[in-house]
Amino acid sequence: MIGGVAFYAYRIVGFALLPWLLGQFGKGIRITLGDGLILFASAWMVVSFVAFYGVEGFARGVGLAVDVAIPYLCARVSIRNYQDLRRLLMYCLPGLMIAGFAIVFESVTHKLVVRPFFASIFGDLSSYENGVAVSNARFFVDYRMGLLRASGPFPHPILGGLFMASFLPLFLRAGLKGWPRFVGPITTFLGFFSVSSAVFLAYAIDLVLIILDVILRFVRLKIWPVIIGSTAVLLLAAQVASGGRLVGFISRISLNPATAYYRQLIWDYGSQSILDHPIIGIGFSEYQRLSWMTPSVDNYWLLLGIRHGLLTPVFVFAFCLMFMWKLGRSLKFVPVQDQKLGQALNVCVFTLVVTAFTVSYFSGMQTLFYVLLGAGASLSAIPGAAGTARSAQR
Repeated sequence: MIGGVAFYAYRIVGFALLPWLLGQFGKGIRITLGDGLILFASAWMVVSFVAFYGVEGFARGVGLAVDVAIPYLCARVSIRNYQDLRRLLMYCLPGLMIAGFAIVFESVTHKLVVRPFFASIFGDLSSYENGVAVSNARFFVDYRMGLLRASGPFPHPILGGLFMASFLPLFLRAGLKGWPRFVGPITTFLGFFSVSSAVFLAYAIDLVLIILDVILRFVRLKIWPVIIGSTAVLLLAAQVASGGRLVGFISRISLNPATAYYRQLIWDYGSQSILDHPIIGIGFSEYQRLSWMTPSVDNYWLLLGIRHGLLTPVFVFAFCLMFMWKLGRSLKFVPVQDQKLGQALNVCVFTLVVTAFTVSYFSGMQTLFYVLLGAGASLSAIPGAAGTARSAQR
């Protein structure tokens, strides 16, 4: 903890990579509108905290901004083609296998192992109120379907399961050779043992969209940009027009009906907080709610709005829409095998955008989300594809 900012492992790595990132952008990488959206959203995190807390909010805001901007920029400059994305999958697979087996072991044996082991070495993580550490965090323990909702090395079972599920479309469509072609998809399904309805929803969306992609290819219909873009816009419009009822609908696909009702209350009171503080938000302060409700916000878009005002979530969400549209359009200019992987990346991001209405991303899950966004931004701007597109337009 330095200057009120907790230096987690991923945050330390992010700060350490800053000089390298600046050097990479100095070598001729073109800044796009999408980059500007993410960088502005990150910068506004700092501005909103300084406006709310004063000068002491600068360090806090920088910590949150780094968690968003650095993973995005690292993927943006590192993943330059689809082969790079395949290499990333291969690098991730051993770690996913270890994490997956840890989740299965904990779930079946009803005993947390990984996090208590590391806590015995490095000490317990802190529990925060209004952004201030007040006590040691307790391990989450819950049971469903006769299984422990295991988290393995992840901070929460839901995040662990979503992290694993996020790789399912990529491994299914990457076209890897040898054993990773089969072990990869099987490993991603180990997230099932987090026993979370949000994870089950992610698996369902992933599989339905991948099957739809296969069918559309068989009948030679290339309308993915329209499907993904239109669906995302309709989801957002339905969410706003129905006063948050989309959140209630998604949440009702839950193994616990009380969870669905609670998430709806979070949306009702959280959105009112954003309307009351639309420009700079309320930082780490707790939003007004019923006395028996906890301060947690199980909605990533809502959490960004409560903390930083409307600009940050609107810019990130707008980037997601633009990212999926541009990536979908660029796929016609790459080989068929790369088209499949690019479409899988679109499916993955679309699923995470939807599940973000019922889950708050942080730690490694947030890092993965912005890594995928950065990879997609880079791949949608492949020079050959862009050049071919301009020639076709002329």
